Amino acid sequence: MDRAQLQQLAELRVQDAEALLTVSRWDAAYYLLGYAIECALKACVAKQFRLHEVPDKELVNSFYTHSFDRLLAISGVKSNLEIRRKVDTRYEAVTNSATGILPWLKTQW
Repeated sequence: MDRAQLQQLAELRVQDAEALLTVSRWDAAYYLLGYAIECALKACVAKQFRLHEVPDKELVNSFYTHSFDRLLAISGVKSNLEIRRKVDTRYEAVTNSATGILPWLKTQW
C-alpha cells in the first residue's frame, strides 16, 4: 500500500463514518474515524520513505502498529502538532475543517 492509497483510505473511512452517523450507529462511526486517523498518520509516515533508499528498520517495524501514540511519534507531525480547540463531538474532532485533526493531518501528508 502506498501513500496515496492510505490517503484515499482515510477519506473513504470518513465517508463510511458519515453514513453510519446518519443511522445513529455511533460506535461503528467512532471506530471508523479512528481508522481514518490511523491511515492519515501512516500516510504521514509513508512520506518519509524514499525511492531507491532502504528505510530504517525500526521505522518500518513501527509502521505496523495500531497505536496512535506510536504512529504520532514516528509520523513526523508530533512536533508540529498544536493544541487544538476542544470541539463538541468526536466526529467534529476528526473532520471539522477548522479544528479537526484529519484536515490538519492532510496538510502534513
